[in-house]
Amino acid sequence: GIDLGGTEIKFAIIDPATVSDDNPMGIILLKEHVWNPKPKAFTQGLDFQNYMETLLRFVLAKVSLDRSIINPELEELKEVAQQALEDKNTSITSIADIAERIEKSGIKLVMPTSIGISFSDVVANNEVAGVMTSKTSGIVKKYTDEKGNFNADSYWKEFNATIRPLAKNISESISRHFGLEEVIPYAIANDGNVGSLWAAVFLSRGGIFNFALGTSLGGGIVDATGKIANRVYELSYLKLLIGSKEYKHNKLDLYGCGQQMLSQDAVFTLAQKEGIIDSYPNDREDKTLGYIQGLKDKPEYKEKIERIIDKLAEFL
Repeated sequence: GIDLGGTEIKFAIIDPATVSDDNPMGIILLKEHVWNPKPKAFTQGLDFQNYMETLLRFVLAKVSLDRSIINPELEELKEVAQQALEDKNTSITSIADIAERIEKSGIKLVMPTSIGISFSDVVANNEVAGVMTSKTSGIVKKYTDEKGNFNADSYWKEFNATIRPLAKNISESISRHFGLEEVIPYAIANDGNVGSLWAAVFLSRGGIFNFALGTSLGGGIVDATGKIANRVYELSYLKLLIGSKEYKHNKLDLYGCGQQMLSQDAVFTLAQKEGIIDSYPNDREDKTLGYIQGLKDKPEYKEKIERIIDKLAEFL
């Protein structure tokens, strides 16, 4: 499973054979990676696919290495791979090198039986519909001239070839890379809906509505039968404060919107008001969020952190 967040991209590998009371989801590997560069800096539609494939090859190689027979010659490689797994900021170049080393080591490689992707945009019929995300803003900029004229035809031609069929392209490419006879089954869905599906599986029940409070705000619903409802919940555009001139959407001319009031951006805004940070932490969101969270146990920050939490609860 792959989750394309705004700050991080996350991978989980699940093996049904490992399901137990202690591990009800059967998760055998988790990998978090901080985008560097971020998707909004991508200028080619293929950048998404190449970045994701590199990480996918790495996590598959890591599981393969962990399950390989004991070989003293591979111990150094195992240590390097483990460090890359645990370090969210390992460069994508280093990850690519490690994946290639493992693939060439001669061990038996584990192949996925399916690939699932959650994407923060409108997704329909297993394809990304587009328009509702800032992830492709770099590509939009490429097709916008100095006078602000947007070449929509060229943009959508590239989008329809690379982003819209993202899950299909990745599955076909990975299948070719490993010489598989059949294409790996794949699926892609809105990240809010995937969050609701995860909750339904974890709780073993339907009728779940999910809020996803991350880099932005998402949401989704699973009906009483356990299926993702045929609805779109782009909650980041929801206005929570009428007449407000605060909490402006980072893409549109909207104030008091869910994206800024129920996401990590709200934490940064409130932290600035409390004098904890001086400005928005561009390209340092992950580390800054961790820093703010770590202040909760420091007496001199206790009241400030409590006010931030209370305000977020009020918004919610």
